[in-house]
Order: sequence, then structure tokens, then C-alpha cells
Amino acid sequence: MLFVYRNIHEIICIESVIALLIAVRYGYIAATESDSPRKGKARLIGTFVFGSWLCIGSLSMILFNASLPVFDFEGRIESVQVIHSASRNYRASLQIQTTSGGNILIFASDRSQNFHPGEYVKVHYQGDTGELLKASFFAPNGKQDGAFISSSIWTPYLGFLFGMFIIWAGFRKYHRDPEAAEDSSWSNPSLLDSVEDDAEGKPLSSE
Repeated sequence: MLFVYRNIHEIICIESVIALLIAVRYGYIAATESDSPRKGKARLIGTFVFGSWLCIGSLSMILFNASLPVFDFEGRIESVQVIHSASRNYRASLQIQTTSGGNILIFASDRSQNFHPGEYVKVHYQGDTGELLKASFFAPNGKQDGAFISSSIWTPYLGFLFGMFIIWAGFRKYHRDPEAAEDSSWSNPSLLDSVEDDAEGKPLSSE
């Protein structure tokens, strides 16, 4: 199953790159074309493909994360080392002594005020990457005094929703903007050909 997930991930990554290149091409056409209807068609295609690129990339991350094994353990934090302190690229490593006597090194991409030596913690993390996904922190009296949820869990889903929003907004603008919509039907089979002809300076095909 892991092999299948990773193959799907690689295929989606390739498709994502192709979609981005197509989005850039039609974005350039939309930016340089002076004729409004032709510009509207190129803008619609560019917006649709760019939104699809976001969705594909996010879906790739969701599938990749789903392919990784996850483990749970509990123990006490022995040391915390901040690798990158910048807020946008924060990275820290935590050395944790487990209740069975072993030591496990995990990594966190988000800050937490509970990251300090001596803190008792229950951990949920990715096995292959060592990425900390969730954690619960406990005071000496056994009462929970903090929790941690990594942004890596929900970020891909947010990216997917944002991509869908861009696609919806592109179609909505194309259908409602009279200067950008020569033919509001997306089902026009000559749409791609006509924009390609525009980019080469050829006249639009008549219907």
C-alpha cells in the first residue's frame, strides 16, 4: 500500500508541474492580449489551471502524508534544540525519553510554550519523517496543561479548498463580466484552439 501511495504521489507531482506551466502560459497570454473577449478566455483557462495546480499539489501532500506510518508513545522531554527560529520557518528537535527507557528524536514545525525539558508528553508522530503531529502535555499532578497540533495536518486541506475557490471565482468572473465573456459556454470545443491561435496572431475560427 505504501508503494502504491508513493507512486500516485509521484504521478500527481508531475501533473502538478505540467498544470503550473500551462497556467503560466495562459496567464502570459491574458496579460499581453489587448482584445477583451480573447483576454477573458485566456484568463479563464489560466485561472482554472492555476486553481487545479493548487488542488493537485495539495492532494499530493494529503496522499503522501496518508502513506507514512504514524506512531504513539509517551515520555519526558530531555532536551529541545531550535534549528530555525524564524516564525515562518520554525523548526525544532525534541529528544524524548520514553516510558520504556528508550530515546526518540522528533521534529516540530510549529512553536509551543510546552517545549521545555522535564515536560511529560504523549506524542503522535510520523515514523519516516519524525514530524510531530499531535502532543498532549501533562503537569506533575497528572493534569493536562497543554496541547499541540501541527499545521502540517490541515495546511494541505486549506490549499485544496483555496484552489477550488480560485476555480469557482474564475468561472464566476468569466460568466458575469461582459468585457471578458464573448461566449459564456465553457463547453465550446474550440475554446483552447482559439486561444492558441490568438497567441500566434491567427484569426479566431468562426462558428
